[in-house]
Amino acid sequence: MKVVSKQRNSKMCAICGMDNKYGVHAQFYNMEDGSVMSKFRYREEHQSYPGRVHGGLITAMLDEMGLRALWAKEGNVLANGTIKYIKLDNNKITGDIVMHEEMCYLLEDDVKEI
Repeated sequence: MKVVSKQRNSKMCAICGMDNKYGVHAQFYNMEDGSVMSKFRYREEHQSYPGRVHGGLITAMLDEMGLRALWAKEGNVLANGTIKYIKLDNNKITGDIVMHEEMCYLLEDDVKEI
C-alpha cells in the first residue's frame, strides 16, 4: 500500500507536536486505500509505572487517529471507546496504527491479553 500524502503536524500537540519535548512526535499519512497510518514509538517519558505506557497517551493516540481519519475523508467520525488492559512482553512498545473506515487497528506482534 502506498502513501498518498502526509498530514500536517502541529508544534505542541502531545501526539503530533514536533516541538513538544515530551510529545510522541507521531506523523500521519493518507494511504491509497483511504486509510490513515502512523508510525511512532512511545518513549520512557511516556510511561505510567516502569515499563508501562500511560493509558491516557494510548487513548489520546486513538482520539488523534479518529480526527485524522475525519480529515482524510472530509466527513464525520463517531467514536466509542472501550479500554481493555493488556500485558506486554517488553517496554519497547512499537506498532503501526491504521484507521480505515470505521475500524482502527493496532498492529503489534508482542501483545497478549491478561
